[in-house]
Amino acid sequence: MSWITELSKVYDNTIRNDVGEDGNGRPIPMFHTANNASVTILLDESGSFIKADSVDKKDRVTIMPCTESCAARTSGADAYPLCDKLEYVAGNSAKHDMYLALLRAWSESEFAGEKIKAVYKYILSGTLEQDLQDCGIKLEDVKDFIRWEVQIPGDAHPHLWKDESVQKCWIDFYNSPLFEEYVRANFSAKDQQKRIRTTSLNYVDGTHAKIAAYHPAKIRNAGSSAKIISSNDTSNFTFRGRFLTDSEACQISSEATQKAHSALRWLIKKQGVAVGDGLSVVVWNQAGDDFPPLTAGSSDLLPVKSGTADENQKDEDDVLFDFGFDEPEKEEPQGIYSTSSEFASAMNKRLLGYYGDISKPQNIMVMAIKEATPGQGRASIILYRELQNSDMLKALESWHNRLSWYLSYWEKKSEKGGKSKIVHTIGTPSPKTIAECAYGERVKANLVEKTVQRILPCILDGGVIPSDLETQCVRSASNLLAVESYRRDIVLETACAVYKYNHHKEDFKLALEENRTSRDYLFGRLLAVEQQYENAALRKAGQERETNAVRYMQQFSMHPSKTWLMLYKDKLPAYRRHLEPRFVNWFEKQIQDISALFKDDDYMNDKPLSGEFLLGYQCQLKAFRKNTDDSSEENTEE
Repeated sequence: MSWITELSKVYDNTIRNDVGEDGNGRPIPMFHTANNASVTILLDESGSFIKADSVDKKDRVTIMPCTESCAARTSGADAYPLCDKLEYVAGNSAKHDMYLALLRAWSESEFAGEKIKAVYKYILSGTLEQDLQDCGIKLEDVKDFIRWEVQIPGDAHPHLWKDESVQKCWIDFYNSPLFEEYVRANFSAKDQQKRIRTTSLNYVDGTHAKIAAYHPAKIRNAGSSAKIISSNDTSNFTFRGRFLTDSEACQISSEATQKAHSALRWLIKKQGVAVGDGLSVVVWNQAGDDFPPLTAGSSDLLPVKSGTADENQKDEDDVLFDFGFDEPEKEEPQGIYSTSSEFASAMNKRLLGYYGDISKPQNIMVMAIKEATPGQGRASIILYRELQNSDMLKALESWHNRLSWYLSYWEKKSEKGGKSKIVHTIGTPSPKTIAECAYGERVKANLVEKTVQRILPCILDGGVIPSDLETQCVRSASNLLAVESYRRDIVLETACAVYKYNHHKEDFKLALEENRTSRDYLFGRLLAVEQQYENAALRKAGQERETNAVRYMQQFSMHPSKTWLMLYKDKLPAYRRHLEPRFVNWFEKQIQDISALFKDDDYMNDKPLSGEFLLGYQCQLKAFRKNTDDSSEENTEE
């Protein structure tokens, strides 16, 4: 129950915040909910009709008072106390009588202000439907809720859905004995049990309080009816077999559940991240401060400033997977890192900015919520952690430092109609990017959810990424021929990052390690030389096609020695004749130098390669590009 306690503290600490221009500056008050409104009715202080207006689509979300039972209504009849649908607010039906009885009880109580009394007087007049038609509003178009404005001289808040005094009046009335008297006077004994909250032991804090009969929905978004807490299924096995009644299974005070769910709903909307269709992840502290998503990659935490992506980087239609022998890049723009130490320093500063001074301890809460069936049924808390801010900082630093590798991503131009640009830097992929690397760009939403769910403990606890995910990422990057050209960099880099993370004890560097003599790393380097050897020849011949290095990459990963000998002896000679002798000699020397580093019989060992060969492959390609740029700079200086 600690998550309820922590969220209740957030509610208490933020409910007095400014609403903000977007209306999301604070949680919704307890015993209130948000629904879409179709029509606004304007009244004067005596309850006389002034006008009715249709609500603009951008302004339809309306905060309105509710009872626990009406907020949970689906097909059954249960009136809201103030704003409701046309079938409740007007007419001669049982639904209208229910609405009128609740509004009467409130308006005649000591907790009703002039505005509530004005609305009640107008409802008694029975002219709502005719007034709507007189204002040119068709009754069949009023499909959502009706909300109210009351103009009172000297009052600056005619909108009842924004009036804090109206909100407080409803909370006081709902918690008073007068509401219970209304229920007893208007409902049968069976229905009273659903509406009158009995006082009993609150499992959250051990006090005696009014126990909630229903718990709020609309947690992940306004269209979701899934609930975290529910024990109303008396015919199956929600609680039966362990307890005799639902109250034995779950007794949470009405105030605690309202505060906690309101705060959680607000936090998810403000700073949570939705993954797939049914998973949400949110991080918070008691003050309700902003925190970045736990599932963010470095491109989200350390974005390149808008419009600073290198103009010399290739466009979306060009082949990105083409390091070396190209034009030198301009000076790297701000936000792009060329060394792991630069990235680590920038990430540390950013995380310190979010998680504050670690000398002043505070709790950081992490929660992940999963809906079994998106938008309906039950929701479950699949992960909940409470960490000190210092521990959270260490966990995130470890995650980003261990996972850091070369990173490419698309940056949208700020100008309207501007082209996307590719950014090459050092960073970390997001869990979603890892899922797309493993299972393809068109991976199903539920598979992304499951992948992110499995990676979350790795971020918080420093555990290894599941081995099957690592294997799948390596397989995808070992078959780049099947990957769209514009995604090859991203897939290769993500696979390398995952492998490096899981094998961090081997201390792989973010640069070419010319003295590393492991078999897999060296075979990766040889494949990169083959790649550039062929690229240089194809450019010289004015041809554009896939290199044999890419075409045979998957086969190479399974049978490296056999495939390499075939590439070198059978495929490469046709390319040599397109190059000048000095270039041929240079490439041949690269091959000989790498081959000389193999130990014993490693060169002829044909067993499958691990993901380490991808690290050697990419680092060698990066080294070619760096050497080309350095040579170009020297020529310019001369």
